Amino acid sequence: MSSLPHARRNFILFFLDYAIFGIGFSLIGNTTVVPDLVRHLTDSETIIGLAGALYPFAWLVPQLLFAQVINRSTRRKPFMTWSVIPFRITMAILAGFIALVGGESHSTILVTFLFFYTIFALGDGLVTIVWADMMGSSVPHRWRGVLFGLGQVVVTVATLGTREIVRNALGPNGLPFPYNYAQMLGFAAVMFIIAGVALSLLVEEKTETVIEPGPPMHQFLPYLGNVLRTDREFQRFTLTRTLLDLTMMTAPFYIIFGLDYLKISNGVLVGDSVLLTTLGSAAAALLLGWLSHRSGSRSVIGMAAIACCLHPALALLSFSVGQPALYAAFFLIGFVSAATVPGYFDWIITHAPPDRRPIYVGLTNTISAVSHLSPVFGGLILRLSGSSYSVLFMVALLIAFVGLGSTLFLSEPRKRLAMLATEPTK
Repeated sequence: MSSLPHARRNFILFFLDYAIFGIGFSLIGNTTVVPDLVRHLTDSETIIGLAGALYPFAWLVPQLLFAQVINRSTRRKPFMTWSVIPFRITMAILAGFIALVGGESHSTILVTFLFFYTIFALGDGLVTIVWADMMGSSVPHRWRGVLFGLGQVVVTVATLGTREIVRNALGPNGLPFPYNYAQMLGFAAVMFIIAGVALSLLVEEKTETVIEPGPPMHQFLPYLGNVLRTDREFQRFTLTRTLLDLTMMTAPFYIIFGLDYLKISNGVLVGDSVLLTTLGSAAAALLLGWLSHRSGSRSVIGMAAIACCLHPALALLSFSVGQPALYAAFFLIGFVSAATVPGYFDWIITHAPPDRRPIYVGLTNTISAVSHLSPVFGGLILRLSGSSYSVLFMVALLIAFVGLGSTLFLSEPRKRLAMLATEPTK
């Protein structure tokens, strides 16, 4: 498969983590299960929006600092080894705490959930920096789409089972609240820990190229400023990603809209939303994996932009069509989520200089953290508009159209690599 000595082993281990973690995350998705859990604890639309934004925001914000620390080390794997299992155990602690507290104190459960969910996201963000860097150096770029596609297919098939867990847990025959959610969090924790073991077994490839450490701390901010000023391709990429991220302001509110406006039952809607978002991810994995292999990450981002336009449009259509249109919106939310790795991640790890890859990944993710607060803005829009879902969906649709236009100006980083590879022979 590659001249890299541990390429096959690392490919399998990355695949196991990607698939098993994805299966576990379907039980605690920030656009499906989490909004429903928080809805049982508070009726504040702003807090529900915050809960939907919390994971991606906490996952993204610290990555710039993490990236600087990691980039100044000649070996990246130790950061993953000592962090991946301890941080993933936090989800098991959260499940146990909710089960012990019971249903008497909603405020205590809400605060504890938000705290541990944030810690889990912070840890996963640290792991992701190393994950992306080792993916870039250990798996040939033309095989990444294959890995992501196969992994998502496995997640989709397995989600047929997790959907039944959700439906049974939240249905009339499940455990009473909040023990049903503690049960789902416990199942997810087991999957996260197993996936973490796979990551801990990765082998860091040795490189013949001397990787210089990143700039020292007193030069770090000026270095970042220089990247933002001079790297035009990175500027266009950042603008595009920010616009498309903002369209996700609607994502956690599709559940609330379906429950309150369309009057779909709790167990049915949450279970179906888990399945539909996963089916959307699987369809995206098959299509975008092939597209990534054939054309590169720019085409993947373009497809994601089209899906970002369609899901708020379908949500608007659900006012007249009803449940089928909303279910199609859930499908497209999954499609958009699946585009993150073969689209944004692949673009940045291909574009970035190899000795600065963690810094580039951390910088783009930290910038993206601001736009990932969009569900909070969505909650504020609902509050200011008198809970008008049509206003929320329309704002997201307008932003999506601008984001789609910006993809036309993106470059394909693989073409630049191909040109560089041919220069010595000219």
